[in-house]
Amino acid sequence: MSLRKELKVTYDERIALLRLAAQGRREYAKEAPDTWKETLESQAEALESAAQIMEGKLSPLFGLVPSWMWTEEMQKDLERRLGE
Repeated sequence: MSLRKELKVTYDERIALLRLAAQGRREYAKEAPDTWKETLESQAEALESAAQIMEGKLSPLFGLVPSWMWTEEMQKDLERRLGE
């Protein structure tokens, strides 16, 4: 696949591809040696978090980014959640 063709993938298709990659990591983990399972599951979680972030959900970032690096938008989102 050429780079030009890859760039024409829609936003929703990119989210779906991230989820497919996460599913693939989980599938590999099923048959993987125990020493690899945790790594593969961690990779799957990171890919799923990336898909959620692309959908506009900020919640995965709270576990991925130290609080002193949070954006103003993240801080407001957290304050809104705590106020609910």
